[in-house]
Amino acid sequence: MAFLALAGVLLVLGRRSFLRFDDESITVRFFGLRSTTLRFNELAAATFGMAFPSISYAISLVNGRRRKVLVHANWWRDEAIAVAVVCRALLRCDVPMDRSTARIVGKVLRVKRPRARIVHRALLYKDRTW
Repeated sequence: MAFLALAGVLLVLGRRSFLRFDDESITVRFFGLRSTTLRFNELAAATFGMAFPSISYAISLVNGRRRKVLVHANWWRDEAIAVAVVCRALLRCDVPMDRSTARIVGKVLRVKRPRARIVHRALLYKDRTW
């Protein structure tokens, strides 16, 4: 019974998840009760990676007040349109991004890859990047 209840809760939270965007902001609720809205011109960083506890990759958008939105891959109905809007906004607002996010922006928009300003360092060998 406990597993059925947990599956029901996950089903309801998954069905209530949404991604809403326009040229100025993005709002995401992903398996949660609250949604988070960020304005693109207030973003401080954009990074790409796997987001815990999810098993999918995501672009993580963080503003100056450390509020975060995760744009998960392979989850949203109009994902291609959403990713294109996010990538255009990252270029337009000159948001610092890591190498993987810069590569995604370049491929999605078919432009030269932007310069990555966020460099990830290896845990044990600080002189190496990944």
